[in-house]
Amino acid sequence: MKSFIHKLFFTAIFLITGLIAFGQEKNDNTDNLDSIYNQMKEDFVSSNFEFDFDFDDDNVSAQQIISGMLSSKVDVYYSQTAFSLSPARFRLRGYNNEYQKTYINGIYFNGLERGNFNFSSLGGLNYATRNKEITRGMESNGYTFGNIGTSTNINVRASAFAKGNNISLAATNRNYTGRLQYTYATGLMNNGWAFMGSAVMRYAYEGIVDGTFYKSAGYFLSAEKRFGKDHILNFSTFGAPTERAGQSAITGEVYDLINGKNPLRDGRDDNGYLKDEGYFAQMFHWNEQGRYYNPNWGWQNGKKRNSRIVHSYDPTAILNYEWKISDNQNLKAGAAFHYSMYSNSAFSKSSVGLDQRPDYYRNLPSYRLDRHFYLDLDGSQYLDFPSHLLPSYYADVELWNSQDPLTTQVNWTELYQANYNANSDITENAVYTLIRRHDNLMETSFNVNYKNVFNDKLKLTAGVEAKQSKGIHYATIDDMLGAERFFDIDAFADRDATGSSTLPKNLSADFAKNNIGGKDELYKGDKINYDYDINLTHIAAYVQNDWSFRNVELYYALQGTYTSFNRFGRMLNGRAEFLTAIAAERNPIIKEENIRREANGMEPLPLLPEVTVSKGKGATQWFIDPAFKAGVVWKINGRNIITANVLAETQAPLAYNSYISQRIKDTQVKNLVSEKVFTGDLGYNFSFPKVVGRISAFYTEIFDGVERNGYYDDDNRTFINVAMSGINKRHMGVEAGISIKLNKNFTLVAAGTYSDFSYTKDARITMSAENGSNLNDKDNILTTGEDVLKDDYLDKVDIARIKGLKIAAGPQVAASVALKYFHPKMWFADITVNYVDKNYLSIAPSRFSTENYGNGIEYDPNQWGRYGKDEEIKDVDDPSIILGYKPSAAREMLGTQERLKGGFLLDLSIGKLIYLKDRKGTVTINLSVNNILNTALITGGYQQGRIPWDGKSHSIDTNYGKYPNKYYYAYGTNFFLNIGYKF
Repeated sequence: MKSFIHKLFFTAIFLITGLIAFGQEKNDNTDNLDSIYNQMKEDFVSSNFEFDFDFDDDNVSAQQIISGMLSSKVDVYYSQTAFSLSPARFRLRGYNNEYQKTYINGIYFNGLERGNFNFSSLGGLNYATRNKEITRGMESNGYTFGNIGTSTNINVRASAFAKGNNISLAATNRNYTGRLQYTYATGLMNNGWAFMGSAVMRYAYEGIVDGTFYKSAGYFLSAEKRFGKDHILNFSTFGAPTERAGQSAITGEVYDLINGKNPLRDGRDDNGYLKDEGYFAQMFHWNEQGRYYNPNWGWQNGKKRNSRIVHSYDPTAILNYEWKISDNQNLKAGAAFHYSMYSNSAFSKSSVGLDQRPDYYRNLPSYRLDRHFYLDLDGSQYLDFPSHLLPSYYADVELWNSQDPLTTQVNWTELYQANYNANSDITENAVYTLIRRHDNLMETSFNVNYKNVFNDKLKLTAGVEAKQSKGIHYATIDDMLGAERFFDIDAFADRDATGSSTLPKNLSADFAKNNIGGKDELYKGDKINYDYDINLTHIAAYVQNDWSFRNVELYYALQGTYTSFNRFGRMLNGRAEFLTAIAAERNPIIKEENIRREANGMEPLPLLPEVTVSKGKGATQWFIDPAFKAGVVWKINGRNIITANVLAETQAPLAYNSYISQRIKDTQVKNLVSEKVFTGDLGYNFSFPKVVGRISAFYTEIFDGVERNGYYDDDNRTFINVAMSGINKRHMGVEAGISIKLNKNFTLVAAGTYSDFSYTKDARITMSAENGSNLNDKDNILTTGEDVLKDDYLDKVDIARIKGLKIAAGPQVAASVALKYFHPKMWFADITVNYVDKNYLSIAPSRFSTENYGNGIEYDPNQWGRYGKDEEIKDVDDPSIILGYKPSAAREMLGTQERLKGGFLLDLSIGKLIYLKDRKGTVTINLSVNNILNTALITGGYQQGRIPWDGKSHSIDTNYGKYPNKYYYAYGTNFFLNIGYKF
């Protein structure tokens, strides 16, 4: 670390000194220094902001971390927290990405299937996308109805860029090592034309995380033509093809082992700290490597090879037209097309293969003691293990502590050898393959926006946005890993169900096949496992009135939205066909039962779907959603303003969350309805000569949400898809930001929030086995008796006891305090202290199901789930009196949401603006060093849905920690140095 700091320091001094030598500063003019400082900070944020896209297949989720999305043009709170707190995965008001709308040249660019904007499509093109119009939440908006989060319109019209050249060179130790960027703009020329072009390259042989690399290029072109004074036509196109190696979340045991700890010896205390260390010791882990451990790579032929390689490229084209109808009326129209190509590689294994991930629980030292040790409730003690197991346990610990590559990384040689051994038998499938999961997206968008300023009091804004989208999902063989053949069958179904006497005879041979009728043997590049499209249509129209009076401004707006989606399958899946066969067998029984019910005045049972669609077009879901918002601004005087906003709307569920097992069948979440959103905020804004700021309170209720995830189930021995519906959430809190100008050089800026994001009601969960197993009766594929009449005959329906749990939406308590310095000779420096707390791990709904958790009524001894009966708390003087219940050990360990440790992050930035001779150009130098104290901070993670359930004994395994939580860690000390030259 000392060597790193020395190199960084001398590099910065050398660059700054050299540039000053040939530059001539013009610092006599001290006018308008505030605007110069703000522009310098704008350049700093623009050069430093990056978008990282994390995709963790183990968690079956995607999360996009947006760094520095907001700029200094926004209010104090937003600008300070959005940039400074992004390394801690801070989210404004805790809203998911689908509540943050992003437009480019007025065209809606959020993807319809997942609801988020693909920031990686702009990868590295910072200067080309720096011009933004940002609207906070529900406030009056000039280009869209808005949302409960922020709405951002990125202006890439060629005329928006000042004439000249801009070259920048950046060095960093984050995801990539270096970045070279060039932009040229003509400005608006006399012939009515304007052009802008930008190119960028980013590269790292190895990033800050072990075994990762980064290769990315980007381009941006924009051309604009003005026809007279009233008509403008603009065309823009951009893309950023990228290849990078990925990382994964890790468990606490792995983190400790890589850091040289022995989890058995160095247990953790009640606060989660290692026993031999206190809070301040945790803040200074200069040699800590655990946060950079990456289980995805291993050595092959003397080179590091990563199993998780991401390919992404999103070529985009945008055409805009503007007509200035009159001095008071304006019409804008735009159309866009883009084809997002995203894929990620991962290991796949046959039914005889073993999990080759080095951090898989069976490959860790703790597995040596499996079934022989117990965890105390705080996880701090290990008890009751036989001493003869200790030598092998300590030997494993030593291998991990020393980071032995054959133990801690992927053993590629072993994978190839397993396939070579299988090649001798032509009936044997490849034991291991590397597959590539493709999640492409093709979208066509169209927007129209009309404005009419009737007079100085009334303005009308109206618009229509339409989008047609197709999500294209399939998997291919990326590498055979030495195997000679591959048979596309489901490993779990092949192991558990093929040939079962309970299967229909004509399906026995095809049940495990992913593509009935497809080729028997497949090779590199062939499609496998699944192949389907999600087709979506979105149309929205809105109208807004803005009224302006002497002391009061108010607005109101209405919107109507139409959304529809369906699934189109391209493979005939064996498990889906099996469901159709069951329907043919059971419907006659249900019809007979309904005759009896009708005779007795009872409600009839629903018939099972005649066809469970895996291939071809599935059922179309459509939704019509209204929305209303209103707000008022009361200008008490020139320095004090009160604002209030309210919004009520419904939103169609995301197609991504609406299917239970969309890779194999068309089944949608039962009783799928639109999400309801009700929100409001109240704010006080103040602006004095030396003090500017805002304080606001917000409250949001969201009803009938839908989410989806998945996990491996020990009891059923297969991958389980879980859809959670009927989710109710509450987001509420206060947020404040203030800027105090201490003198002409120093400014103190502080911003913070205290909030609460919680689930307010239990939710319904539907669980579906990937291998087609009957989750209601695992011992019998075809159920009999009363179960034969259920419409959820294979998928299991349960209730997740999540009421009162917290939403994993980043820190719910956060603060950022910065001391900013600016010198008239064009220097600036900031030192920022950030604090985050009240951050929670993402929950696994399965861990809170009634089957596991019980019905939640603690006084009913007959309603305990798999976690067992809670312990009675008896009165000390009279044991016959039951005072209450204490959670059972299993429930305490497995059915509890973890709150992460809070912590501080210290950041420093410094910058310099140099005017070259005769002011023919400028040089800017920006250096930021983040997490200077090298704080070991967990920024997020998730519970594993898998629980240690022993299907044979029908009891919870005593090793409660077998499937522990997984964590993401903030980078240690890292830097970003950018040098820009404008001329």
